[in-house]
Amino acid sequence: MQTLNKTVEATGCENKSWENELFTFLHNYHAKPHLSTGQTPAVLMFGLNIVTTLSQYTEKPENDQALRQQDAAATD
Repeated sequence: MQTLNKTVEATGCENKSWENELFTFLHNYHAKPHLSTGQTPAVLMFGLNIVTTLSQYTEKPENDQALRQQDAAATD
């Protein structure tokens, strides 16, 4: 949340549209693999790879139960 707030606050200093910067932030966030699962939120939620300039291509997980266990272990 802190990173998102900084992104929106910085738009005022840079005379940019906060709506466009928010869209860009969320787009990049959904394309970045999560540390505990190793998968992007877009792949886990929708089975889609989002293409960005920093994209890392991943396959749709076949067994998301193992990913859920790995995520639960990382948050404990």
